[in-house]
Amino acid sequence: MGKKKKRTNQSRPFSEIDYIKNRVRTLPTGKCYLSEDWEKGGETIAIVTRCHPKGTLTAGVFLIDTLCLGLKDSIFRFNMDSHELDNFINDFYHGVPMKETDYVTVHNLIYGAIEFAEEAGILPDKSFELTRYILSPDTEDIPLMQFDFGKDGRHLLIANNRVELDYYLPKLKKSLGDNFRYICNMPEDISDFMPVDMDVPPAEQYTYKPHGYPANISPLHTELMALFTDEKYSFGFPDDILDRILGISHPELSHDIEQMALWRIGTSLAEIASGKDDYSPLLTHSVFFLGELGYEKNLPVILEILRQNDDFFDYNFGDATSEIFIPTLYLLGKDNLDALDSYLHEPGLYTFARSLVFPAVLMIPYFQPERRQEVIEWFRNLLVFYKENLPERRCCDGTLVGMLMNSLIDINAVELLPEIKAIYDTGLVDTMPCGDYAEVAYEINKKQKYPQYKEYSLDIRERYRQFSKWDS
Repeated sequence: MGKKKKRTNQSRPFSEIDYIKNRVRTLPTGKCYLSEDWEKGGETIAIVTRCHPKGTLTAGVFLIDTLCLGLKDSIFRFNMDSHELDNFINDFYHGVPMKETDYVTVHNLIYGAIEFAEEAGILPDKSFELTRYILSPDTEDIPLMQFDFGKDGRHLLIANNRVELDYYLPKLKKSLGDNFRYICNMPEDISDFMPVDMDVPPAEQYTYKPHGYPANISPLHTELMALFTDEKYSFGFPDDILDRILGISHPELSHDIEQMALWRIGTSLAEIASGKDDYSPLLTHSVFFLGELGYEKNLPVILEILRQNDDFFDYNFGDATSEIFIPTLYLLGKDNLDALDSYLHEPGLYTFARSLVFPAVLMIPYFQPERRQEVIEWFRNLLVFYKENLPERRCCDGTLVGMLMNSLIDINAVELLPEIKAIYDTGLVDTMPCGDYAEVAYEINKKQKYPQYKEYSLDIRERYRQFSKWDS
């Protein structure tokens, strides 16, 4: 009697993500929608549906900024009926009036906005790596339509707060020079916006040479690699998994995460160099957990991540970088200001990454008011250093110093007004982030207590809950 053939179960659990990637484009396109006022410019919602054989719909919802930022966010909803889709749109977008339109218009608007944003060095939100499969490929099969992006032919950044402004300004200036406009906090009527026309100080040249990242690692707890790289946990872990991870011996957990983070720096750089797009949330989880563990010895690995360039940050963190790093920098650096200072004294680093240190230090007197004078003196020494090095753009540039002013406003640093004036007197400070000396001095004297960053939680569970809004 012959041996029975070994049978293996080749079936896999159904995955909506796999279906979106591999099959949703085989479904016919259904109704498409745009915000009623999309032609006025600004933030616009676009919806594309695909029709399942049983009459249900899979929808891609795309948040587009036609003025500057391109695709800001996107989500999908799988296998809904039309009533569920209507309720979802009303609930999620607070009843934004939508009107039906044709697919070609929606396709061209989405891809046109993405292309316009890329001119400014701004890539589409990471969510588009999946939701793009709901759209048809962007080929010549789709008739080309032209739209007027920006305002008066130029990119117009509308930042909701100074954190957002600080994130995008270096990108815009690197790609566009001074050929763009910006405002912080949207006015009631964009037509009232006055263009910003000024000489933009040159940026410090990025010269850091990454090196020495491990090609192979041996974590003590191998399951961590699988968990930290699983895309379904990109925005946080269920409580049971979080408890399991935190139940690991903290010194061992610290060791493994540090190894994985350094390894991931190297693999990310290789992927970027090769043009490969293989996003992993590993570094985001690493930054969150190292902050929770609170070991000062892990600060160097955080600073090594911060030594990378703008492409690296876009690839790994997108526009959530501030939320990811600032609390961790505070937790690991609050008792080691010398290390943060040394990092800021290294030449040739990425301006926006440097700027994350300022609000982290700012959190010290917020949580420990008795340390205010210590922090003031730390900023005083930094201002003196920047004044000396600004002409050569060594360890700083005009944009970074402009960003620093935001933190000095937040801390009401009246004690530093002489040093602030001295650095403005060089004529090299970028006034885009918060204005000229008179405006900064006025804001510092308004006595507003820490208007930014105070909403950042230091507890990992709450941090993940806040972070999950990026996936909503």
